[in-house]
Amino acid sequence: MKIYNEIITIFNENTGLWDTISEDSYNYNGPVALAQGLPVHATPVSSTDTIADTVKHTAGYFTGGDGTLSGVEIHTGSLSASNEKYYFNVCQLDPSASKSEVQFAVTFGHIAGSGSDQYGDTVDSPANLIGQSQAIYKQYSSILLHEDEQAAGFKISQQGSSSVLGSDIRDDYIYVLVAKKEKFKDRVNKKSWTLRLSGSEWGVNGVTGSELVLTDDSNQWTNNSKSGSVATPSGPRFNIVSGALGVVHTDSTVKTYGWFYPERGLFVLSGAELSASLPSGPDFPGSGSTSEIVGALTASNASNYFSSSTALTLPAGIAVGDIVEILSSSAAGVYNFTTQISGSAPTTDGFTGSVAWTGASNTLGRLTASIGNDTTNITASFSNTNHSTRSNSSGFAPNLHAGGGSDPKNALRFVNCLRNVSSDNVFVLRSEEDATEETHFCRIKAQDYNFSANPTFSGGSDHKVRHKLMHGNPSTFITGVGLYNSAGNLLAVAQLSKPLLKTFASEATIKVKLTY
Repeated sequence: MKIYNEIITIFNENTGLWDTISEDSYNYNGPVALAQGLPVHATPVSSTDTIADTVKHTAGYFTGGDGTLSGVEIHTGSLSASNEKYYFNVCQLDPSASKSEVQFAVTFGHIAGSGSDQYGDTVDSPANLIGQSQAIYKQYSSILLHEDEQAAGFKISQQGSSSVLGSDIRDDYIYVLVAKKEKFKDRVNKKSWTLRLSGSEWGVNGVTGSELVLTDDSNQWTNNSKSGSVATPSGPRFNIVSGALGVVHTDSTVKTYGWFYPERGLFVLSGAELSASLPSGPDFPGSGSTSEIVGALTASNASNYFSSSTALTLPAGIAVGDIVEILSSSAAGVYNFTTQISGSAPTTDGFTGSVAWTGASNTLGRLTASIGNDTTNITASFSNTNHSTRSNSSGFAPNLHAGGGSDPKNALRFVNCLRNVSSDNVFVLRSEEDATEETHFCRIKAQDYNFSANPTFSGGSDHKVRHKLMHGNPSTFITGVGLYNSAGNLLAVAQLSKPLLKTFASEATIKVKLTY
């Protein structure tokens, strides 16, 4: 490549071209970036003095760089009723708090739309609409599965030998946890997360709880030392299994709870496997109608709280887990509850019955329990303060009713099982980001940078140094380094921790590290 310092030409009227009279040029074989010359008082950095590398930076995923979220920090974010039919946001503080932020979202999908409204404008019309849960299921299958897999749907549960679905049978319903892109950066940090879910069974013997602890199997090497990741349209996929922080407790060949997509920040969980491990709420089948008076309601010390003065015997056909309608009426008011039988006394928030209640005075009326087919009023509920409002849905067995206007809010079951962990860490999660690191070794030779670059240090027609202290072999101090591009634009500035003494008798190498 030829570099021209000066070229003189003259126009040739005979040829109509410019002829070269003289030129000042030289051949250049160095880096193109330096071909235009250097800024004043600059030294080129050789390519051999530059090292580039890509490193991974991880940080806590949640607000403030926190890597953990406890059960008491689980709050549902404010959404319109129409949005809640599709998903729920989860915040680390009450939504009314000034520093409350959405941490992630949860949703429920069913391949046929069960568990959402499919009846159109009237409750009596046939199921002829695409329900919200079907839209969710189809959305994630189109994003995460290959084209030839989308029609068949997710087949998560079938991977394990103890699958509750059997071989080659799809997961009809899924629960999905969706991380926020701005929080997980390039990807969710695999093998460093733990998700804890807790379900409660409210039965005749009181409260019994069970817990499920999940992580991914990316840290596990199987199949002749091959990684367990699967290539998908949304990047690598790993199995969600029983374990913590990447340490597998139960292998995916035994039981697979879900699929983890780190580059999408998606945790897709098999509804069948979750509800088999943490069932609690029933699947609400309905079974004809039976009713029988089973006892008297009496007032207790607490407001809006009732108990029975005698031990109660439930009528034939009604058992723990069944759907019942509780009716009580008196001069004090009428209280109607439609829910499932489980294990405490009825309140205005909902009914959680038991085989035997105890109480005292002031009979308010008779208690009637009945089994029925009406499941439209049975929805998952959530409260940050009142555990009883979650007791009906502290598990993953969904309400699959598809009646007109039905909104069972099955996604809230996910939130309930997170909240039930209480003060312990329910979610441990970190973000991951790729960063480019460039290291430049700026070499300062003996003859370089021994005078000030400040133009006021010289003057006069011959531009001599004004100050006698700068004559001969002066002492200067280097306080910083600037990196320029080939066009002379300043790109980065680094300040030294302390000034560096420089003379004609000394040399130095300054290591500058850029991360971006």
